[in-house]
Amino acid sequence: MPFFTGEHIKIALQRLPDSTHVLLITFLAMLRSNVPVGEGADLVPYGSEQENSLLDSYFRAPGSTTRRPYYVPFGKRSKGYPRWKTEDYSGSSLQGMRTREYGRLLYHFEKNEKGKVIGYALRPNLASILAEPRVAALTVGNLPISAHLLAAWLYRNVDLKDHADAIARFKTEFRITELELDGTVFATTIDPELGPIGLGDTPVTDKELAALIEPNVPDEEAAPSTPPTTELVASVNDAPANEEKPSPLNHLDVSASPTAGGSWDIGIKSLEAAIADMRGVREAAVQALAALRAGMHVVFTGPPGSGKTQLAKRLCKAASFDPLVVTATDSWTTFETIGGYFPQYDGEKEHLDFEPGVVVGSMQDARILIIDEINRADIDKAFGELFTLLAGGDVDLSYRRRKGDASGKRIRLITGDVVPAADHVDPIHMPAWWRLIGAMNDSDKASLKRLSFAFVRRFAFIPVGIPSPSDYAALLDAAADASGLSKHRVRFIEMLKALFADDDGLASIGMAMGVAIPKTMIQQAVSELGIDPSRSDEQLLASALELYVAPQFQGWAEKHEAMLRLIRSHLDDNSMASFERGLANWTGFVE
Repeated sequence: MPFFTGEHIKIALQRLPDSTHVLLITFLAMLRSNVPVGEGADLVPYGSEQENSLLDSYFRAPGSTTRRPYYVPFGKRSKGYPRWKTEDYSGSSLQGMRTREYGRLLYHFEKNEKGKVIGYALRPNLASILAEPRVAALTVGNLPISAHLLAAWLYRNVDLKDHADAIARFKTEFRITELELDGTVFATTIDPELGPIGLGDTPVTDKELAALIEPNVPDEEAAPSTPPTTELVASVNDAPANEEKPSPLNHLDVSASPTAGGSWDIGIKSLEAAIADMRGVREAAVQALAALRAGMHVVFTGPPGSGKTQLAKRLCKAASFDPLVVTATDSWTTFETIGGYFPQYDGEKEHLDFEPGVVVGSMQDARILIIDEINRADIDKAFGELFTLLAGGDVDLSYRRRKGDASGKRIRLITGDVVPAADHVDPIHMPAWWRLIGAMNDSDKASLKRLSFAFVRRFAFIPVGIPSPSDYAALLDAAADASGLSKHRVRFIEMLKALFADDDGLASIGMAMGVAIPKTMIQQAVSELGIDPSRSDEQLLASALELYVAPQFQGWAEKHEAMLRLIRSHLDDNSMASFERGLANWTGFVE
């Protein structure tokens, strides 16, 4: 009788908040309730009853009270808003979010002549709609969301055959394959961190589970059930009439200056506590905090896998800020950063209105913005008018936003702490504490050339190196111990240390890489051995190198032969030939 263990649930509770949004409850409930799909589909009633059914099935936990019975591990936890949700959560907070415009991109509804909602249907091509990062991040989470992690929480008391059975159960219950959400919205493969941990003989006890979750809170210590502004978009005031309890969100003035509970004015002890398990980054952390306190924006530079984005997140956590994390692409324009006109739905009517991009949206939602791989974007094309804003100047955009005004008001991005009350202006405020933190791979020489002086002079560029050889080796040993490979695949781990931790490894050819990459290679090896235990150490190394290291050599034809010389002693002839072909695809090397 296999069950998920406390260790599985602990991992799920640690990782789900970073990859999910609280509105995922609504999306899952709609999938589970067989809400139909298609613009012409027959609409069905949907609301608190269906969401409460999901909450009652999977979100009651030890410590629940009559007032706060549901424990929801989705989304970033905002100060004053506990994980424990009230019994009317679906009728107030979720109802308010369910009718926001980003949500309406996923589903549509109809109202009768009295303005009462009579039915819902999901829109077709959900995977395509959610492929837009802004839509996904503000409705369900950062894609793809691990079905395995969700299953570990939802099915924690369910007797399962194995890990694959848990994922299959999730796919069936929530119509994942039927709606073509496999691999796009939900990752339905075995999670490399959960998979190596065996299932237990008995379900986790209430005492064990209580130790893993936050304690319930007295009502007088908790904020009202209304979600914080980081869970909203500016259009909640336009929410349609509904038979459910009206949400207090409908009275929220989201054009007011956004607030946050954080501050960059933190001491060295708080900083060191936040990076305690990260080696070799203290100097970069101190430099970055000083720059942020001085009012500068920051870009972390360094080898791939050196922990640049993780360091940015840790700084935000130490300062009690909730960051929005996005990844730049070479297709970015000001539409992705500033925003633009986007289809909006009001019942059966469709119109265009302004939707903010990631930079403007993060300001509006009171969140620090972290942009990973920032140099992948064509900076001048993607940032445009934002150069003025980042230098401390106000910017009038060429867009208007309706917000109840048919003609719309011109949008102005405003710095400082005072929002002008001009009638013709729709202000979006950049708080004094707001910062943009970027991360860039300094070995990507093609995109480095696209950094303009206008961009560079507005940021502090802070190098993040890799740990010392001894620290690096210790981190790999710890990862190997946690995976179980240290006892059975000693040579594989030693080869990784020789390539990544030693000075005469990848660093000797100018391609040093951070510890995140060999850690991922260890997870890959565990997964491959789970499928084929007969794989040799050489096969494991060649496979992992081709998957995770060769792409880092893109465009580096001059380093092709040096890389082959470096690994020749670690691979047999067959593995060497296979890796050589794969490497050439990335370097473009031709003899």
